[in-house]
Amino acid sequence: MVCVAIKGKPVIGVIYNPFTSNTVWAWIGHGRSKDLISYAKLGRKSTPLDVTVSRSHAGKVNAIIKTTFGQDVRITPAGGAGYKTLSIAKNIADLYIHSTKIKKWDICAGNAILRSLGGKMTSFSGNQIDYSQADTPVHDGGIVASLPINEYSHEKFVSASGRLLDLV
Repeated sequence: MVCVAIKGKPVIGVIYNPFTSNTVWAWIGHGRSKDLISYAKLGRKSTPLDVTVSRSHAGKVNAIIKTTFGQDVRITPAGGAGYKTLSIAKNIADLYIHSTKIKKWDICAGNAILRSLGGKMTSFSGNQIDYSQADTPVHDGGIVASLPINEYSHEKFVSASGRLLDLV
């Protein structure tokens, strides 16, 4: 994964998948890889809500998701922040939620790609993640990532997170 951030905001993201030999890239305001253009036109899938989470750093994320959205949620554990972000960008999952600490270099490229599609990657409190050099390399506020077609779910999770942060 490669990311370029300007003034703390990700603007270029590149993710290479060694298992498929596929490279996905986006440069906000300048273009993105062809497969992302076609995925961006997809609409919201039917229920249940599909949420991807970390396989190895789950924390209490399953409980947080069930508390927020109820039982009609499909939770898919997966490895790699880039893979999970691309599952959002490719409309395979509706949300990517991460509740434990994570290095910013693991999420910056995916954040740029989602932003190029009009999506969001925020902390649980809804704040943008700061990638500037002056800030810490570790993000500790949880992650909620989604595309605009799933904005309701993103905002619902963020609005619920105030009472859920004690579960983290």
